[in-house]
Amino acid sequence: MNKSNCLIFFRDIANYSTVDAYKKAIENEMSDKEIEKHLIDQIWANSKIATKKYYAVTVSIIVFVALVVSSVLFMLVASWR
Repeated sequence: MNKSNCLIFFRDIANYSTVDAYKKAIENEMSDKEIEKHLIDQIWANSKIATKKYYAVTVSIIVFVALVVSSVLFMLVASWR
């Protein structure tokens, strides 16, 4: 599938100036089977992106909590001296 010329991917949809222009493009250029294929491709792409984002957020939260805990411990140790 050529993602640079797909009427289902968000970046390509955003290139249309109005919703009516987008509707006409869909009606004129794609069959139901093509729409189904593009939607399947989009769902797959979104799942890959969501998985990467979930992993990145999980790592970020773990690092943040570790930094907060270490900062609190450092301040406690520093205040005892």
